[in-house]
Amino acid sequence: MNTLKSSLYITVIFLILCGFIFPFALTMVGRVCFPTQANGSLIYQNSTLVGSKLIGQDYSGNLKYFQSRKNSGSGVDPEIFISDANQQAIALSKSTGISLATLNTIIKSNTIKPQFGVLGPERVNVLMANLELQKMYR
Repeated sequence: MNTLKSSLYITVIFLILCGFIFPFALTMVGRVCFPTQANGSLIYQNSTLVGSKLIGQDYSGNLKYFQSRKNSGSGVDPEIFISDANQQAIALSKSTGISLATLNTIIKSNTIKPQFGVLGPERVNVLMANLELQKMYR
């Protein structure tokens, strides 16, 4: 009986520690040390939520904006490869009249470098690039 009581006691202690205290502590550390990332990397424009850097936005059918890459799992990716952005810039320049140099500047300013300088290719965040384009259309 003593063994059963001790086992239940230890189980409840670890349930509280591992199931509540530890996740709560990690959440609080994340919110204090990385507030933007812990809240979803949300993007606001004029106090209005316009999206997240981490979630792809669907711009399909709108030829005035860069297009996200289709993904079978989640719909659209938040980023495209530099080569795709450069190809889209040519079509955007023709359809909008914005110079290719301006579009290349937008691509360059929204390019994400590989993690640690070596992990993965350079990518362009579509939402951030399209927000810059949107400012030009106003």
